Amino acid sequence: MTVRSVPDADVYRPPPDRGLEVLHVEAAFVVLAKPAGLLSEPGRGQDKRDSLLIRAQAVWPEARIVHRLDMPTSGVIVLARETLAHASLSEAFRERAVDIPVIAS
Repeated sequence: MTVRSVPDADVYRPPPDRGLEVLHVEAAFVVLAKPAGLLSEPGRGQDKRDSLLIRAQAVWPEARIVHRLDMPTSGVIVLARETLAHASLSEAFRERAVDIPVIAS
């Protein structure tokens, strides 16, 4: 029996760490821009540890993920910095009660 595999099909190649793009920060939470190709939180295995959460925890060790974006998706991620904020923000996202104003550039 011949086992076939697609070369590099499962290889995770996150974008280089050029620092966090901080959009907003408060005592209770931080809002960051997630680049495409970066996991929101660590995946399974040491090779998939690099993620926005791990990078953020280097600055804010208490940071916890509130919601995720798919790896290929870029966008805005909210990380809670307090237990109460994590519960409240998670519930707001779950209930789709988050309202983000559009800012004209």
